[in-house]
Amino acid sequence: MINLKTIKRLRQLVDVLFKHEMHFLIEKLGLRKYLPILKRFSVKENIIETQPSTIRKIFEELGGGFLKLGQLLALRPDLIGARYSKEFEKLFSEVPSEDFETIKESLKGIPLRNISKKPLGSGSIAQVHKAVLKDKIVAVKIKKKNVDKIFEEDIKLLDFIAKQLIKHYNIPFIDLLGIVEEFKKYTKQELNFLHEASNMIRFYKNFKQDKRVIIPKVISEYSTNDILIMEFKEGIPINKISKQKKRVIDNLVSAIYKMIFEDRFFHADLHPGNILIDNKGRINLLDFGIVGHIDKTFEKKIFSLFYNLIEGNIEETAKSLIDLDIGTEEPDETILKEGLYNVLADFYDRPIEKMPFDKIFYGCIDVARKSRIKLPSNLVLFGKSLISLDGTCRELNPEFNVVSQAKPYVEKLVLKKYSPKNILKDSKQFAFQVVDIVNQLPSSLKKISRQFRKIEERVIDMDETFHQLNNTLYNSLKLLSVTILFSTFFIMSLLFFDKGPSIEGISIIFISGLIISLLFFISVIDLIFKKN
Repeated sequence: MINLKTIKRLRQLVDVLFKHEMHFLIEKLGLRKYLPILKRFSVKENIIETQPSTIRKIFEELGGGFLKLGQLLALRPDLIGARYSKEFEKLFSEVPSEDFETIKESLKGIPLRNISKKPLGSGSIAQVHKAVLKDKIVAVKIKKKNVDKIFEEDIKLLDFIAKQLIKHYNIPFIDLLGIVEEFKKYTKQELNFLHEASNMIRFYKNFKQDKRVIIPKVISEYSTNDILIMEFKEGIPINKISKQKKRVIDNLVSAIYKMIFEDRFFHADLHPGNILIDNKGRINLLDFGIVGHIDKTFEKKIFSLFYNLIEGNIEETAKSLIDLDIGTEEPDETILKEGLYNVLADFYDRPIEKMPFDKIFYGCIDVARKSRIKLPSNLVLFGKSLISLDGTCRELNPEFNVVSQAKPYVEKLVLKKYSPKNILKDSKQFAFQVVDIVNQLPSSLKKISRQFRKIEERVIDMDETFHQLNNTLYNSLKLLSVTILFSTFFIMSLLFFDKGPSIEGISIIFISGLIISLLFFISVIDLIFKKN
């Protein structure tokens, strides 16, 4: 529902759409009335123009939430496809800044001095100024005036547009309402600078011992929801350096692979403007509003997918994608496998250093999308981070290849997955789960038996039948309980084979566990024969 507060922004939207001859959209959205009278007669149904460059220009001119949406979609090819995602990457160029006088009010109460009126950088939400705080040079990130209200109104407009488009057009493979919801989530985080401060503190701890990477220290005492103050660090954008290129590449690769493969917590907005290089070739990272993390649920699945991709294994890649699906629709495996074959076939016999990771990744994301597979956002951010690394390093060294650089890390992780230590760890977890199930069995058995007794009381005519059913159920559950107890003690005894006090080198705990498990095994055999 469009309210009065939204009208001004709506008129601006309609003017920009008219300028780019998006007449069909003005008509379908019922927005003709928001045009000046003379322009209304020019609106007519025309051929739908949805070139990525046109949409990108519209977002660019509208600014605010539309610009931020375009930047988010540049990171999420799974939502809109590779063509649009690549085009929207151009939206990361410098955004016009606001006059310092319009935003300085928010700095009241903070003992800053020598504030530079010209910003160091500007984005859709905030701009950064250099200043001095208690004799320390700092960078001050200041939220632009009324940006929260602007984004709130823009989200309403985007929600309205999405619903109208769904009503009038069948747009395959794009979940418009899902995109708006994703945007709401990201915007909520990015508008809260305390969220970014928390991310920075975590990165600072992760890289505290690494002398090749600089994470600015947050000045928490004066940072708020609207102001973020951090240490100022000198540097130039990575795409403008002319010296120490090899050192810079090595440092950047080391930093990003540490984030992804060790910390499982990574910077997800790694365009060149967010990577500065100091005079020693060290990496200075900026803007931590969008981050990704690889949780335990998806860790093995994500790395398995990446491994199968770089190995060119179509069957296993398809299985990995299906395994990662978090959607509710049934994937179309035929389309998936055929699509993956088309993506990977051209690169199958190429040496690893010649594999274009960006084409492979974008291709697989598009195939998954068209096969009705919904992938976890952190998987996509993971891939986009590697693509950003590949593109940035190729500018410094055209021979660089992110696949060949990453393969040793991935192989190490896959081998680690099947190491004796990990297998033992998984066995322990399984044993504890089994013990938990066993602990719950007595109460479950009582509840089931109680329910059957109630049914027996109410249905006298079926007394004998229910007695038999109750006994059968009870005996089956008893057999299951004893079998689980046997398995539990057997597994636990194996885990303690070489631990604790021993007799002639064999653990007493192992022997005891084995004897108990043997007794339960005999009980299992006895119950089976009685049942028969």
